[in-house]
Amino acid sequence: MAAAFNIAELLRPGTILIPKDWFGFAINGRTLTITIIFVACAAMILCLLRVVNSPFGRVLQAVAKTAFAPRRWANRTCFI
Repeated sequence: MAAAFNIAELLRPGTILIPKDWFGFAINGRTLTITIIFVACAAMILCLLRVVNSPFGRVLQAVAKTAFAPRRWANRTCFI
């Protein structure tokens, strides 16, 4: 027997959340799913930007360029 994935009732394309009268298009489960995915991707990008712009992110960028630069900053990058 094959495993089936159950989609939440709220996210199904046939679920009408807001009728077409309000915005000129119906907000249904498909629109909600696309919005959730977009917001999640935007949040992940903002979190990654925060990590890259932190001092730890600058150490990672220096390690990617050369292994000598983090030693000048006295940051331990290798724990051997």
